Order: sequence, then structure tokens, then C-alpha cells
Amino acid sequence: MAEQGQLDVADQRRVAPLLRTLVWLQHTLLETRISLSKLKRLLFGKPTEKAPRKPPDDPPPGFAE
Repeated sequence: MAEQGQLDVADQRRVAPLLRTLVWLQHTLLETRISLSKLKRLLFGKPTEKAPRKPPDDPPPGFAE
């Protein structure tokens, strides 16, 4: 449908902001040389949860099971 230029008004309202975002993203990546990590923070915000701590692979010395 979109290839033939036959989007109805509701679809046009959905697609237009997505296209603006895509153009902004392309410009940002090409012109400002922003890092991917900074772009990720801009798009999704700072992470709010910490990664779970991984237990050590080996028990500490002197530890008996």
C-alpha cells in the first residue's frame, strides 16, 4: 500500500512521526558523530536497574563445602 502512495489518513498519522524520527536518527549519526552508547541513552534514558551480581566462579580460599 505505501509503495503505491495509498495510505489512509490514520496510517499517515502513524507513519509521519516514524519517518521524522528516522531522518533525525540518520542526521544525528552522520553529522554529529554521536556514539552508540550516547544515542542509546538519548533514546531510552539511563538504565534504572543494576545488573544482577554474578557469584564468583571459585569459592574463596579456606572455604569448605
